[in-house]
Amino acid sequence: MSIAMGGSEASLRYRPTGAYDVDPTLGSTATPGFAEYAGFYSSYRVVSSKAKFAFTQNGSSPLVAISVPLNADPGAAPVFATIAAWASNPYQKHKAIPPVGAPTSVLISTMSTEKIYGSKMVYFDDNFSSPVNTVPVNNWWWAIGIICSPVAAVATNINTVIDIDMDVEFFDRRVLTS
Repeated sequence: MSIAMGGSEASLRYRPTGAYDVDPTLGSTATPGFAEYAGFYSSYRVVSSKAKFAFTQNGSSPLVAISVPLNADPGAAPVFATIAAWASNPYQKHKAIPPVGAPTSVLISTMSTEKIYGSKMVYFDDNFSSPVNTVPVNNWWWAIGIICSPVAAVATNINTVIDIDMDVEFFDRRVLTS
Protein backbone atom coordinates (compact mmCIF):
# COMPACT_ATOMS: atom_id res chain seq x y z
CA MET A 1 0.00 0.00 0.00
CA SER A 2 1.23 3.48 -0.75
CA ILE A 3 0.33 6.50 1.36
CA ALA A 4 0.58 9.86 -0.38
CA MET A 5 1.91 12.47 2.02
CA GLY A 6 1.30 15.98 0.79
CA GLY A 7 1.85 17.88 4.04
CA SER A 8 3.19 17.29 7.52
CA GLU A 9 1.04 14.23 8.38
CA ALA A 10 -0.58 11.11 7.01
CA SER A 11 -2.47 8.35 8.75
CA LEU A 12 -4.18 4.99 8.48
CA ARG A 13 -6.49 3.15 10.84
CA TYR A 14 -7.57 -0.45 11.21
CA ARG A 15 -10.18 -2.06 13.45
CA PRO A 16 -8.76 -5.44 14.54
CA THR A 17 -11.80 -6.19 16.71
CA GLY A 18 -13.90 -6.14 13.54
CA ALA A 19 -12.45 -9.24 11.91
CA TYR A 20 -15.46 -9.20 9.57
CA ASP A 21 -14.34 -5.79 8.22
CA VAL A 22 -10.91 -4.75 9.52
CA ASP A 23 -10.49 -1.71 7.23
CA PRO A 24 -13.44 0.69 7.64
CA THR A 25 -12.16 2.88 4.80
CA LEU A 26 -12.42 0.16 2.16
CA GLY A 27 -15.33 -1.85 3.57
CA SER A 28 -15.83 -5.61 3.25
CA THR A 29 -12.24 -6.49 4.11
CA ALA A 30 -12.76 -9.72 6.04
CA THR A 31 -9.59 -11.45 7.13
CA PRO A 32 -8.42 -14.63 5.37
CA GLY A 33 -10.14 -17.68 6.83
CA PHE A 34 -12.94 -15.67 8.45
CA ALA A 35 -15.63 -16.75 5.98
CA GLU A 36 -14.73 -20.42 6.48
CA TYR A 37 -15.18 -20.20 10.26
CA ALA A 38 -18.33 -18.10 9.80
CA GLY A 39 -19.84 -21.10 8.05
CA PHE A 40 -19.61 -23.06 11.31
CA TYR A 41 -20.23 -20.36 13.93
CA SER A 42 -22.71 -17.50 14.34
CA SER A 43 -20.67 -15.12 16.52
CA TYR A 44 -17.11 -14.02 17.19
CA ARG A 45 -14.96 -11.80 19.39
CA VAL A 46 -11.37 -10.72 18.94
CA VAL A 47 -9.24 -11.51 21.97
CA SER A 48 -5.97 -9.90 20.82
CA SER A 49 -4.06 -8.62 17.85
CA LYS A 50 -0.47 -8.32 16.68
CA ALA A 51 0.37 -5.73 14.05
CA LYS A 52 3.49 -5.38 11.94
CA PHE A 53 3.93 -2.21 9.90
CA ALA A 54 6.88 -1.81 7.51
CA PHE A 55 7.70 1.54 5.90
CA THR A 56 9.94 2.90 3.16
CA GLN A 57 9.68 6.22 1.39
CA ASN A 58 10.78 7.88 -1.84
CA GLY A 59 11.52 11.32 -0.36
CA SER A 60 14.63 12.99 1.01
CA SER A 61 13.29 14.20 4.38
CA PRO A 62 13.23 11.89 7.40
CA LEU A 63 9.78 11.02 8.69
CA VAL A 64 8.54 9.45 11.91
CA ALA A 65 6.02 6.59 11.98
CA ILE A 66 3.93 6.00 15.10
CA SER A 67 1.66 3.01 15.72
CA VAL A 68 -0.67 2.99 18.69
CA PRO A 69 -3.68 0.95 19.79
CA LEU A 70 -6.62 3.21 20.67
CA ASN A 71 -9.95 2.42 22.29
CA ALA A 72 -11.70 5.10 20.23
CA ASP A 73 -11.85 5.65 16.48
CA PRO A 74 -9.14 8.18 15.56
CA GLY A 75 -11.07 9.15 12.46
CA ALA A 76 -10.02 8.96 8.84
CA ALA A 77 -7.80 12.07 8.90
CA PRO A 78 -6.45 13.09 12.31
CA VAL A 79 -4.50 16.36 12.37
CA PHE A 80 -0.77 16.74 13.05
CA ALA A 81 -1.27 17.62 16.75
CA THR A 82 -3.33 14.47 17.34
CA ILE A 83 -0.78 12.19 15.66
CA ALA A 84 2.10 13.86 17.52
CA ALA A 85 0.22 13.36 20.81
CA TRP A 86 0.12 9.61 20.16
CA ALA A 87 3.85 9.57 20.94
CA SER A 88 2.98 10.06 24.62
CA ASN A 89 0.72 7.00 24.73
CA PRO A 90 2.35 4.24 26.84
CA TYR A 91 1.43 1.58 24.26
CA GLN A 92 2.83 3.41 21.24
CA LYS A 93 5.77 2.36 19.10
CA HIS A 94 7.60 4.81 16.87
CA LYS A 95 10.50 4.75 14.49
CA ALA A 96 12.15 7.02 11.96
CA ILE A 97 11.51 6.35 8.29
CA PRO A 98 14.83 7.35 6.73
CA PRO A 99 15.09 8.92 3.26
CA VAL A 100 14.98 6.97 0.01
CA GLY A 101 17.49 4.14 -0.29
CA ALA A 102 17.60 3.33 3.42
CA PRO A 103 16.50 0.04 4.99
CA THR A 104 12.86 -0.62 5.82
CA SER A 105 11.58 0.66 9.17
CA VAL A 106 9.43 -1.88 11.01
CA LEU A 107 7.05 -1.43 13.94
CA ILE A 108 5.63 -4.47 15.75
CA SER A 109 2.93 -4.08 18.40
CA THR A 110 0.60 -6.37 20.28
CA MET A 111 -2.55 -5.60 22.25
CA SER A 112 -5.38 -7.54 23.82
CA THR A 113 -8.95 -6.36 24.07
CA GLU A 114 -8.83 -7.05 27.82
CA LYS A 115 -5.72 -4.92 28.30
CA ILE A 116 -6.91 -1.90 26.31
CA TYR A 117 -10.27 -1.85 28.11
CA GLY A 118 -8.78 -2.84 31.48
CA SER A 119 -11.37 -5.44 32.35
CA LYS A 120 -12.33 -9.07 31.84
CA MET A 121 -15.83 -7.88 30.88
CA VAL A 122 -14.70 -8.07 27.26
CA TYR A 123 -15.25 -11.86 27.46
CA PHE A 124 -18.83 -11.57 28.72
CA ASP A 125 -20.31 -8.30 27.48
CA ASP A 126 -22.11 -8.86 24.18
CA ASN A 127 -20.99 -5.42 22.94
CA PHE A 128 -17.48 -6.87 22.49
CA SER A 129 -18.74 -9.71 20.30
CA SER A 130 -20.72 -9.70 17.11
CA PRO A 131 -22.59 -11.87 14.64
CA VAL A 132 -20.25 -13.04 11.88
CA ASN A 133 -21.84 -10.68 9.33
CA THR A 134 -20.99 -7.43 11.14
CA VAL A 135 -18.58 -5.82 13.64
CA PRO A 136 -18.96 -5.44 17.42
CA VAL A 137 -20.38 -2.30 19.02
CA ASN A 138 -17.23 -1.82 21.15
CA ASN A 139 -14.02 -1.74 19.12
CA TRP A 140 -10.41 -0.70 19.44
CA TRP A 141 -8.14 0.49 16.64
CA TRP A 142 -4.61 0.28 15.29
CA ALA A 143 -3.76 3.86 14.39
CA ILE A 144 -0.72 4.58 12.24
CA GLY A 145 0.53 8.13 11.90
CA ILE A 146 3.39 9.49 9.86
CA ILE A 147 4.70 12.95 10.61
CA CYS A 148 7.49 15.32 9.66
CA SER A 149 8.35 18.78 10.90
CA PRO A 150 5.58 21.19 9.83
CA VAL A 151 8.24 23.58 8.50
CA ALA A 152 9.66 20.79 6.32
CA ALA A 153 6.35 19.49 4.99
CA VAL A 154 7.05 17.16 2.11
CA ALA A 155 5.31 15.62 -0.85
CA THR A 156 6.32 11.99 -0.84
CA ASN A 157 4.95 8.48 -1.05
CA ILE A 158 5.35 6.10 1.87
CA ASN A 159 5.29 2.46 0.88
CA THR A 160 3.70 0.39 3.61
CA VAL A 161 3.36 -3.33 4.21
CA ILE A 162 0.71 -4.08 6.81
CA ASP A 163 0.29 -7.44 8.54
CA ILE A 164 -2.37 -7.68 11.24
CA ASP A 165 -2.89 -11.00 13.01
CA MET A 166 -5.98 -11.42 15.18
CA ASP A 167 -6.74 -14.02 17.83
CA VAL A 168 -10.44 -14.58 17.15
CA GLU A 169 -12.78 -16.63 19.33
CA PHE A 170 -15.72 -18.06 17.38
CA PHE A 171 -18.78 -19.32 19.28
CA ASP A 172 -22.51 -20.12 18.92
CA ARG A 173 -21.94 -23.17 16.77
CA ARG A 174 -24.43 -23.41 13.91
CA VAL A 175 -26.61 -26.45 13.48
CA LEU A 176 -25.27 -28.02 10.32
CA THR A 177 -27.58 -30.06 8.17
CA SER A 178 -26.56 -32.48 5.49
